[in-house]
Amino acid sequence: MVVEPQYAQRPVFAREICLARIEPGKKLAELYVELPNMPIALAELFDTLAKYNISVSSMSSHVMHNKLVNFIIIDLSYAKASIEELLDELRYGLRIIPMRVECYIPEIDGVITEKFGFPPIAGNYEDGQELLVLRGSTFSSMLKTIKDLFGTGGDIIILQQAIQGGVDTAKNIEKMFSKSYVPPDFPFKLHLDVLTAFGFGIFEIVDRDRQRIVVRVEESVESRYLKRKYDTAKCVFIKGYLKGAIEEHYGRRVFVEETRCIARGDPYCEFVAKFE
Repeated sequence: MVVEPQYAQRPVFAREICLARIEPGKKLAELYVELPNMPIALAELFDTLAKYNISVSSMSSHVMHNKLVNFIIIDLSYAKASIEELLDELRYGLRIIPMRVECYIPEIDGVITEKFGFPPIAGNYEDGQELLVLRGSTFSSMLKTIKDLFGTGGDIIILQQAIQGGVDTAKNIEKMFSKSYVPPDFPFKLHLDVLTAFGFGIFEIVDRDRQRIVVRVEESVESRYLKRKYDTAKCVFIKGYLKGAIEEHYGRRVFVEETRCIARGDPYCEFVAKFE
């Protein structure tokens, strides 16, 4: 069977970014474990947790300097060993010895926050971008407040900031492929997939020719909390962001218009970018 690569593949389920967890009655803890970047090392770690009947509530892993870095929230409610015994096993009992093992026990059972990972980043450790995690409703409300307070002036502020954001991210993406060939549309398609992964909406190119690009956005963060509350399009931030991104990726000026918007009752938002 041949599996064709797909861009803007449909999301299948909400993805948790575990910054905090509240599970009354459970005995939670966080492990920070640095392992050699070898598949057997991770297998041994999970074998040890299974041996002591310790389940994983949440986990985040990435490779850094040829180390596999793991942030793991574990559930010790039915553990067959103490946390001290588990830590001794992890530090000294594995065939593949971890470089570092740390543990955080919260003050109150069942209430834990991420302690070992700061700042949150996207990308490689050396050149990753620092992130700030906001609730989607907070971001949408913040933009709405600026628009309501400053009117068209607020729209201009948001638009200019968004254009620069699109330009900056596009530059980073183009830099990644500066020494290798990829199809001309690939960097922009990847950029849209990144926006989807970051929660701004579900982005997809639905039409493309030499004169224009049409981008559909389902569940736009800017308007999904404003469904059917307005009679005009409201995604000023995304419109500006797409303008900056497209101009940087394609090296051509564009005029971007939002032709459909969730805020005015459409099933999705749609943006038409016409090359000048």
